[in-house]
Amino acid sequence: MTTKTKTTKVVTRYTEAIGRLKTSIARVRITPNSKQEITVNNQSFDNYFHIVDLQRIVAVPLALAPATEKWAISVHVRGGGIHSQAEAIAMGLARALVKVEPSLRSVMKQKKLLRRDS
Repeated sequence: MTTKTKTTKVVTRYTEAIGRLKTSIARVRITPNSKQEITVNNQSFDNYFHIVDLQRIVAVPLALAPATEKWAISVHVRGGGIHSQAEAIAMGLARALVKVEPSLRSVMKQKKLLRRDS
């Protein structure tokens, strides 16, 4: 006797945004998680950005968001230099957080995280 089982597909809900600065393009996906973790181009955040100043640039939008939310952040970035990539990631992260929580828009605009250079 054979039984058929229905396969279930695990769906993870994420919010995606694009950040662009100079020639750098960052695709940022945020997913609610139990702990905060960031991966950049399939590498750990600390491994990709060795310099603490660049880590701070990326972390600014997270500092402005409510501390109660923890995110699994996946980033794919290309083009430009490492500093430009960090700023593109910060812009993409700010845009994704604004999609999740629209009330953060005014705070992100004041910090100029939503401004793109032409």
